[in-house]
Amino acid sequence: MSQSIDDRTGHLIKQYITNKCTYEEYQELLALLKIQTDDTQLEGLLMEELLNSQSHAAESEVDWETMLQTITQQHESIPIRRVRSFIWIKRFAIAAVFILLVGIIVWWWLQKQDSGNKQNENVPVIADISPGRSGAILTLQNGRHVVLDSAHNGTLVAIQGLHIDKHDSSIAYAPAPKLGEVSNEMSYNTLSTPRGRQFQLVLADGTKVWLNAASSIRYPTLFSGKERVVDITGEVYFEVAKNTARPFIVNILSEGEGSQKGRVEVLGTHFNINAYDDEKQVRTTLLEGKVKASIVNGEFAVLHPGDQAVMDAGTPLTINHAPDVESVMAWKNGYFHFKRADIKTVMRQIARWYDVEIQYEGAITTDQFGGYIPRDATLSQVLHALEQSLVHFSIQGKKVIVTP
Repeated sequence: MSQSIDDRTGHLIKQYITNKCTYEEYQELLALLKIQTDDTQLEGLLMEELLNSQSHAAESEVDWETMLQTITQQHESIPIRRVRSFIWIKRFAIAAVFILLVGIIVWWWLQKQDSGNKQNENVPVIADISPGRSGAILTLQNGRHVVLDSAHNGTLVAIQGLHIDKHDSSIAYAPAPKLGEVSNEMSYNTLSTPRGRQFQLVLADGTKVWLNAASSIRYPTLFSGKERVVDITGEVYFEVAKNTARPFIVNILSEGEGSQKGRVEVLGTHFNINAYDDEKQVRTTLLEGKVKASIVNGEFAVLHPGDQAVMDAGTPLTINHAPDVESVMAWKNGYFHFKRADIKTVMRQIARWYDVEIQYEGAITTDQFGGYIPRDATLSQVLHALEQSLVHFSIQGKKVIVTP
């Protein structure tokens, strides 16, 4: 007999609070919370499971700083934790522990209740900003620009030997024999996402590509020759179609000047490249298969699943054998995941997704942030979650001001 939605939700909440929740169960819990319509019943489930968890009972006499340090050290897999102690914890007793342990799941649910009619009162807002969405600009060989945000589903372009089809948030290239013989001349297209947009692409060889905000990929419409070569900027995730006879080459370029930062060579694999110009390092993280990552001086390393190549200008290429893959892939899976991240690291991601300018006033906080936040939240909701630390934000038009 299958569990009801409420029973399943209660079970997953219990798993989460007792630190037994797997990544897959966590994602399922997020989905169940999102479709939950009875807020009173949900609140009952949350509180019941929390109060039944004797190991996390809250008492006014608790040494909050010691407790927080214990949670930080012993419960590293809990997806929301503050690295520094917070003054507000002492004020809220059970509610504080509730927020600390259930974290962004509970925050998201609370925001859902009143998101339709009012802003977060703690974040001064002139006009709230919606999250990024699917959208991109396709630049064809002849220089024509196609804005994919507003383009209808179906065939966008039909040219000799090829058609380009759009379906919701992706485009795909496929041979079209009825349109004539394939030209031997190499033709290139470029797909670029502005800030506040992301998009997907299926290349002519079947390789799947995901572009994060403020990214681009330049690629041939049909692959020919001994190699499949593409150029990228920003952050891009690949699932490369296997073809041992034709290696897949990714040239990593600087957005501003077009100079090459690095190169990744694969046969068939899944990997993510983060190469934004405003990040100090280029990071190539391998999820499946095998790749060879190299930098401009010719130095290279072969990566195996779970490895991350770190390329930093002027320094030797290094390999991280235990990167936080969940944080790396968070953007593709629809959320932010911060793990001991400083405020500038956090705000760079927010700036790209919400297309805002960040301005710092006063001393820059040394707080470190950890947690999950859905990328479909509004900007004020995200900032409200971050404000649980000793940092404050205000939104003024397209600018976010960060103050101590």
